[in-house]
Amino acid sequence: MGKKTIVKCISAGLALCIGVGLVTGCKNKTVNYRVDGATESAHENGSNGKKGVGQFTDASAWQDEWTAVNTKGNEVVFSIDAEISLPEAEQMYVVEMEEPKFDEIYKGKVVKQIFGGQEVYYRDPIYLPKKELEKERADIVARMDVVEDAEGMEELEKELLMYDELLEKAKDTYTPVTAYDEDYYLGERDGVFYELSFVGANYIDGGGIADFTMKSVSLSPKDMDQVCPEELKGKNCRYYQAISTHGYIENQCGLSEESALEMARRFVKGLEMGYSVYTYSVPLLWVGYGTEPENGTGDANEVADGYVFYFDAGMEQMSFTLFGTQYTYQNFFEKKREDEYGQYSLGATLKVYVTDKGVIGMDADNPIEITGISGETELLPLDAVEGIMKEQITEHFGSFRFIYTANDRRVECNKMELIYFRVRDRENPGHYSYVPAWRLCNMPGYKYESSNPYNISIWNQVLINAIDGSVIDFYDEV
Repeated sequence: MGKKTIVKCISAGLALCIGVGLVTGCKNKTVNYRVDGATESAHENGSNGKKGVGQFTDASAWQDEWTAVNTKGNEVVFSIDAEISLPEAEQMYVVEMEEPKFDEIYKGKVVKQIFGGQEVYYRDPIYLPKKELEKERADIVARMDVVEDAEGMEELEKELLMYDELLEKAKDTYTPVTAYDEDYYLGERDGVFYELSFVGANYIDGGGIADFTMKSVSLSPKDMDQVCPEELKGKNCRYYQAISTHGYIENQCGLSEESALEMARRFVKGLEMGYSVYTYSVPLLWVGYGTEPENGTGDANEVADGYVFYFDAGMEQMSFTLFGTQYTYQNFFEKKREDEYGQYSLGATLKVYVTDKGVIGMDADNPIEITGISGETELLPLDAVEGIMKEQITEHFGSFRFIYTANDRRVECNKMELIYFRVRDRENPGHYSYVPAWRLCNMPGYKYESSNPYNISIWNQVLINAIDGSVIDFYDEV
């Protein structure tokens, strides 16, 4: 038997997105939600003048079962025993945003926010001083000693040739930045040199098709010995990462989690990159190796020292990524066509790494700039949404690409959630809106209780715009 739940935000983040004025309505919207029959059904059911999330607080679980016909003409049973899950919010909005271009203006802004008024240098290989190039060349030679495949050796040989050519023209000092037209920079914070990078990367699956495109801005120490735990100084291949499966390692950081979080909040506010909502944290794990780190051998030491704090795009303490636009929609990986690939990762998330030495790094995935926030939206009543879903599933069953076995031909759903989902502006690439949406899906209880809350297994979703009742085509949005 399903039930109604209120989904609480993980923590009290900043209430409003940074640097955004509240506007009445979102102008010049070109997002097309329409699917045949959807809007008409919404108007027929009407909204009865009800607004806001509060109208759903007394909603009962949705239980229903009917048959539909798949594209091969076979009957499939669609079974719903779904609890109703609501955000802890009084109102929901339409939030418009755009993906910033990594141009000179944007890079210059971020560089200045990170390094203040101190001198900044180019970090791209063509600008590196001779000693730095010689060190990196030596690293390539060391990797050539352990690489086993011919293709890998060929790539290393190309790198080696490039560094030989660069060494012929190299200077003895770093080159100060005169224009923000490169992707890698070097600057100083609290007496430590950090590398700042702007990267747009395609994640490629085994078949050579890009799963999605992710843009990122990353900050990391140039020399880990300046920030790593004392017992790991001088070790090879030390690095930090956010994991929580190592909870048995006691966190030796001299800062309390509350103090570290406050430090992270100040850093995030200074960035002005649109990540306004704090979601959760994990310990900061360090790994130091002994000899031969390239092939994973040698003695390894693990130390938990510090915290990794996650911040998302969102508003009123509600993360857009955590509440709806998660990464792990299983249908995309199971049912995408050969010619389909994700155009842009759904999540806009910032990780901030903090130790008693301060903020020592960040990874900002898919930066966004918010361009408008609507007034309070009027949401359709739940029975209208359920009717639209049933109608669309029955009449357009094949368009949802449900996953079920040929033996039982049965699709089950156990969750009905009011979320935010990201839809793209088809006439303006790189422009998006987060809209209130109902998501009917199956979640088979697969959730990491003490780990990453973004990793929720989501199957067989049906997404309906909660404002106008139109179907959101999941495969057309990712």
